[in-house]
Parts: sequence; structure tokens; C-alpha cells
Amino acid sequence: MAKYIGITGGIGSGKSAVGDYLLSLGYPVIDTDVISREVVQPGSDTLALLTNTFGQDILLADGSLNRPEMARRVFTDVQKRKQLNAIMHPSIHRLVKERMAEVAHRPLVFLMVPLLYETGFQRFCNEVWLVQTSRQKQVERLTARDQIDEAFALKKIEAQMSDADRLAYGPKPIDNNGTLAALYRQVDELLAAEKPYDKS
Repeated sequence: MAKYIGITGGIGSGKSAVGDYLLSLGYPVIDTDVISREVVQPGSDTLALLTNTFGQDILLADGSLNRPEMARRVFTDVQKRKQLNAIMHPSIHRLVKERMAEVAHRPLVFLMVPLLYETGFQRFCNEVWLVQTSRQKQVERLTARDQIDEAFALKKIEAQMSDADRLAYGPKPIDNNGTLAALYRQVDELLAAEKPYDKS
């Protein structure tokens, strides 16, 4: 039976770097960011619910979701963010559970969930790893990655649970204020503690 380890952290903290490293080592990683894109493919029930709620102007010309526009709307409006989550999270939960069943034979499985505690995903996990970085590095990464200004980057950060609140749940912390090599060393140390689990 698989052991499920959640990976979470604030936006721009470096969760993807941890997930990519685990994938390179051969471990299965279920990424809810990837799944969140799958559930809103053109023609999906979830996308239909979104357009019924927020209007057809959240779509691009090809019928796909305009994710930057959707993000702009919800990160400046708490009520709209709640509406979005109420539509998205059930669909994401269903698909995650399907993916978990597909890899249940693997000894160690990772669930990468940005809003892990906010959405209750910790109940699917045997333990959680929390990727942390400074507010300054979060802003730097977001402005570079998403091509947004610092003010909007801060809004996106502040819309999420703080690391102090996440730590109250007792996750194992990973410090991502240094180099990739330093990040990988911490992951290797955590993996070493998971023996006799392996990636087979």
C-alpha cells in the first residue's frame, strides 16, 4: 500500500522544483496544478460551470480558459475566489483520487497541492513537506514567471495561507532560499528517512 506525501507551500516557493526533482528520481508525483488545467479543457463540465458563473469573456478565441484573466478577477475579489474554488475543487478532488488509485501499488507517492490545507487534502496524506522561501524571493519569482507587477504579486501571495499557519499543522519544512543543489540535498535527506519505502 502506498504512502502518500503531500508537498505544499506558498505561491512561488519552489514546489515545482521539488516535484520535478522527485520525478527525475522516478517517484510518481500527482500535481494538482496540472490537474486543474485538465478539468477545464474545452467541452468539460467544469469549464461550462465557470462560463455560466463568470461569463463567456473568460474564454480565449479557441474556447479554452483565459487563465490570466480568471486569476486577475479572483485575486481581487474574495467572493469570486470562493465561487471559483467551489467549482474547481470537487473536480480536482475526483481526478486526484483517480490518479491515486492508479499508483496505489507504488510504495511512495507524492501529491503536490498548493492549497493543501485550505482544501483539506492533508487527509489524503500520511505526511506533508512544506516548501518555504522568503517573501522577497516569492515576489521576484512571480514577477518574472507571470509577467506581473509587484503589487499584483503581493496580492496573490497574501490571498493564500501564511507559512506560519501551515507550520501549525506540523509539516516537515524545506528551506528554498538557497541554491537548487541545497534544495535537492534537503529532499534527499527526507527521502533517506522514508526507508524502507522506495520508488519501485
